[in-house]
Amino acid sequence: MYRRNQIWWYSYVDANGKRRRVSSRSKSKSVAEAKFTAAKALTEAESIPKEYGDKILGKVTFECFANIYAEWAQYQRTWKVHTSYVVNGLVTWLGHLTLDQITPRVIEQHMAARLKGGLSKPSPTKTQSTVKAASKTTANRDLRTLKAMFSKAHDWGYVFAEVRDKIHSIKLLREGSSRERYLSPDELSSLLAICRQEDVQLWRMATIAANTGLRLREMLRMRWDRHVDIKNRILIVTAELAKSTKPRSIPINDACLDALLETHIKPWVFPGTN
Repeated sequence: MYRRNQIWWYSYVDANGKRRRVSSRSKSKSVAEAKFTAAKALTEAESIPKEYGDKILGKVTFECFANIYAEWAQYQRTWKVHTSYVVNGLVTWLGHLTLDQITPRVIEQHMAARLKGGLSKPSPTKTQSTVKAASKTTANRDLRTLKAMFSKAHDWGYVFAEVRDKIHSIKLLREGSSRERYLSPDELSSLLAICRQEDVQLWRMATIAANTGLRLREMLRMRWDRHVDIKNRILIVTAELAKSTKPRSIPINDACLDALLETHIKPWVFPGTN
């Protein structure tokens, strides 16, 4: 392995005896080592019967593969900050295992431990700590992330389809259905009145949220010149503002208009103290 312009490269001899020099496209040596190990494993697997291939593939550790996956996933539309926390949490528990050692039994034990809470049983390189019991929703989020990671592991040649399919066969936990709660008109009026007494900006945000359904993140990033059309009475949620990255327009009713015009400090619709 060697570096060229801060990027790690590796070379190996393929199944046809040809020397190949490949860029890892990463400045991280651990990522390059993981890709190098996978390349050698694939080369060896091509020269032996398929039924023995899983003895070679899957030898990359989960921690190394997680680094490769995160490097790719952070540029995808579905990658969110909380997803990185999920991946890091999985590395804490499973990072020392190779991909072929992560079986449905191992994952189900991990999910059971997450639901129970208490002392964690992380990989040898991580510090043991006390974790609170997770909900079934959180455990299912871990499982969905694992399934997505093993799908990519198969696509990129790190594991055979049989390994991926075993992980995909694990069923999600049944989550309890929560009862939706809506504010009555009187309750909403009382809430807005209290908000106005406490802080005008809080009242503006609560009023606009109640009348438009805007998310807090969307409201805090709104600018007068880009997202508010007073003349046509429309709020414009642009692609970079929307959680789904799909732009949309929301009509402004009288209550929303009054709240918007209560304070008009450019450039932000909801200016902060700093």
